Amino acid sequence: MIISKYFTLLTLALLSVFWSQTFGATSVVLKSGDTLSGEISSFKENSIILTSPVAHEPLCIDIAAIELILFGKHTNTMEPHGEMVTLTSGCVLPCNVISLDAKQLKIVTSYGGEFNIDRTFISMIQFGVDNQEIIYTGNDLLDSWTMEGKWSKPDPTTIQSEGDGSLSRKLELPENLLITYSISWNSTPNFVFKFCGENGSAKTMQNCYEYTFNRAGMQIRRYQSNIKNPAPLALIDLKPSKFERRNIKLDFHINRKEGLITFYVDDKKIGTYPDQLEKSIGKYIIFSNRARQNQVTIKNLTVKDLNNGGALRFYETSKKIVSDTFLDSDGNIRSGEIFKISRAENKKRTMLMKDEFNATPLSVPDHRISLLSFTQTGNPPHFPESNFVAALLQNGQIKLSNLELIDGHLEAVHPILGKCKIDIKALLSLNKQADEKSSGRQ
Repeated sequence: MIISKYFTLLTLALLSVFWSQTFGATSVVLKSGDTLSGEISSFKENSIILTSPVAHEPLCIDIAAIELILFGKHTNTMEPHGEMVTLTSGCVLPCNVISLDAKQLKIVTSYGGEFNIDRTFISMIQFGVDNQEIIYTGNDLLDSWTMEGKWSKPDPTTIQSEGDGSLSRKLELPENLLITYSISWNSTPNFVFKFCGENGSAKTMQNCYEYTFNRAGMQIRRYQSNIKNPAPLALIDLKPSKFERRNIKLDFHINRKEGLITFYVDDKKIGTYPDQLEKSIGKYIIFSNRARQNQVTIKNLTVKDLNNGGALRFYETSKKIVSDTFLDSDGNIRSGEIFKISRAENKKRTMLMKDEFNATPLSVPDHRISLLSFTQTGNPPHFPESNFVAALLQNGQIKLSNLELIDGHLEAVHPILGKCKIDIKALLSLNKQADEKSSGRQ
């Protein structure tokens, strides 16, 4: 049996939600839509054991019945990492890079120890991420938002609107922050995003910033409560018709102390816009879909505290990489062969790169590196399906199979890293992958 005979599933779900919200316990979301909360004491390939204060006996839950596992916020801790490695499997690993040579990349992590990764499985390495403390990622339940209209959450990283409506929540927004997400649409969008708002209403003329995207293009405006008309900060000639794939990635760098908004679309800097009104102090973010017949999807929402106030390492990258590519912290691009990363005697890390224009290799200190992209030769490898996708702190993501919980660690198998042990304190969620037969994929 999936649950104890002493309680009905509905009663357990209601009590478990209360416990989760009150004490920050782990939540198990079932495919039926019910949520059970407590502490996972055992995790094996076919079932988990959940100890809940609202049940007389531990609950044995069939893995096949599980949609998502959300870990309690009080347990989430992970040391900050300076780099982010993206594998050809799509996994993203927060880490510190130790070295790179012609055969392998060596990294160290606080949540899984050291990994030696075959170079052919490296897609890119991003540097300079250790100053970005994550305030919020969109991996929590939809009922933590205030909703108007019909919204759904198809998976942990996705929020979807089926027509006109709004979604808002309060966050502890710092003075210098980065808000990132992607949006997609199925017909002409009429989309509004308010940020640093003083309340959660999508309709009131409150003190806030407002980004709009519709058939006329994009605009960023600043509202102030005691001023009737908004102050236009940016009018951007990027209309929906320019995006054939109907999907864009948006990045807002908000420096409230200095009154500056820097805006990026698909990792390309559009501009920096001054705000000359009094400092915005609001803490709300609000999404609004104003098109009744248009479905809008918001994906991979992340809010970060850029605590040192430094410049972002953003850049425009080519989707087709024909050689290794190095992008520096100012956005300059160099191509060639990245053949080594190592530490010198002074313990400073450098990258060596060969190119056709210089007889001697280019030597670059790590503080000047923004992104390294690696050439992929031949057909991309096929990786076996993983049972779960784990969302890590610091915006990481890793695919895992054959999970077993032992002494606070998930012992698992990764398609590239092999057998690994992941500290459960670094996990935000585990999303159950649909198997190919049940999902209809061939």
